[in-house]
Amino acid sequence: MVMRFFCMGFCLLAVMVPSWSAYEFFHSSLNETSPTQAIHKHLLVTSLGAAQISVQPAAEGFGTWRTKMGTGVFVNESNPNTIVTGLSPGVNAFLYMAVADNSTAVSEFRVIKVDPPLATRNTSTNSSSHPLAAPSGAATVGSWRIIEGTGTIVDTLNPRTHVDGLSPGDNVFDWVTFELHNVEVHTRVILNRKDVDDCSPDPCQNGGTCTDGVNSHTCACPARYSGNNCETNSGTNEWIFRIVLLIVALLL
Repeated sequence: MVMRFFCMGFCLLAVMVPSWSAYEFFHSSLNETSPTQAIHKHLLVTSLGAAQISVQPAAEGFGTWRTKMGTGVFVNESNPNTIVTGLSPGVNAFLYMAVADNSTAVSEFRVIKVDPPLATRNTSTNSSSHPLAAPSGAATVGSWRIIEGTGTIVDTLNPRTHVDGLSPGDNVFDWVTFELHNVEVHTRVILNRKDVDDCSPDPCQNGGTCTDGVNSHTCACPARYSGNNCETNSGTNEWIFRIVLLIVALLL
C-alpha cells in the first residue's frame, strides 16, 4: 500500500515538473526577449459618440487595439491611427500593443465622453453690450470661451462679467470648468442680438429713401441733395455760384 502511494506521488510529480518548467521557461523567455516598453498615455475629451485615436509616437511593428475600459468599436483594430465608435459616457480606455524587435510597446488612449453643454441661458438684447453671467449652479472657478459669434469679454475668469461688440444674431459663450481627470464641463449662454430697423425712425432728410442694413443704413438722395442723410443742398451752392458769376459779368 505504501509502495502504491509512493508510485502515484512520483508519477504525479513527474507530470507537474515538466509543466512547471515550461511555464517558467515561457515567462523567462518573454521577460528576456520581449521586454515591455513604457506605456504612452493620451487623453481626449469629446461630446461625440466617436473619436479619432492614434499612437504617438508612431508604433513600429504589428499591433492591435483592445478595449480596456468602457465601450468602443474600432474601424480598423490593426491600424495605429483609426476611429473608434460606440463610446459610452465617462472614461473609455483603449490599449494598442505593438510587437517589434523582440519588444512590446503599449500605448493607452483614453477618450472621455462628456454630455453636451449643461444648463443653457438664452437672452435677447438690442444692444451690442450685455452682462454675461454663467447659469445658476455652475462652478465659480473656470473661464469663458467664445463658441460662435463675436464679443469682447471684460473678464474671462469671472462667471459674472460683461461682453462688448456683440454681432447681430446668436453669440454663443461657454463657461468652462474642470472636474476629475480634467473633464471639461460646459454651461452655455446665448446672447441673441436683434438686428433693429435702422430706418425707424427715418434718418433720411429732404425726401431721401432709406435702406436698412446690418447695424447701418443708406439714403438714396433726390437731385441737388447729398450727404449720409441727404442733409446737404448741393443745388443752393450751385445757384450762389451762378449769381456770383453774373455779378462779375455785369461789373465788367
